Amino acid sequence: MNARIVDTASAEIIFAAEGKGQEEESNVTVGAAYGSNTTGAKETLLSAATKKALVGIIGTLKENSAKLKEQVLEGTVVNVDSGDKSIMIDLGSESGLVSGQSLYVVKVVKEIKN
Repeated sequence: MNARIVDTASAEIIFAAEGKGQEEESNVTVGAAYGSNTTGAKETLLSAATKKALVGIIGTLKENSAKLKEQVLEGTVVNVDSGDKSIMIDLGSESGLVSGQSLYVVKVVKEIKN
């Protein structure tokens, strides 16, 4: 079983995870192995193998969870160049930014008072 975590804005694969699970039992019929002859999914060989595979995937998700957290930074746009369609901000690598990172600029345009 495998999973891929994908950045929906860029279609970049942030990371991939794979989990493997195997269960064995002797003297079992094919239908019973897939759950057609049992009353609960927890009793099937396929279910047990799937749970083992998910343990590996969940472990990889936990290890890479820092890559999934959205980073909120506060800074100021200090220059806008409409000629080359670029902006300059007062944040840099010391704030955790890396080259090629996409940012969202939020501008307060109207204050609403209640």
